[in-house]
Amino acid sequence: MSQASAKNLFEKVEFLRSSVPFLLDFECQFPTGDIYLVGGAVRDFLLGRDTKDIDFLVRAVNATDLRAFLSQYGHVSFVGKAFGVYKFMPTGSGVEIDVALPRTEQS
Repeated sequence: MSQASAKNLFEKVEFLRSSVPFLLDFECQFPTGDIYLVGGAVRDFLLGRDTKDIDFLVRAVNATDLRAFLSQYGHVSFVGKAFGVYKFMPTGSGVEIDVALPRTEQS
């Protein structure tokens, strides 16, 4: 990756962090938790495209604590019983974000 490409990617990550305010607070609230940008947004960021689809995967945070945390920043509804997915609409953003917990496979 060239220095210009790396700088561009870094700028996009910083833009995402500033445009989704709960991310910085997540790091403070859950220092042992992990939050990953996943899905089409990753592809779009790498290809330099605009994205409207923002999805996160959260690890090492239980569902109850995650819901309480997200509720401080907007409207949250639990939609994926089988997969643990919250639909999250940050206050004033007009953008719906999917926040998923890791899947546990069962046979």
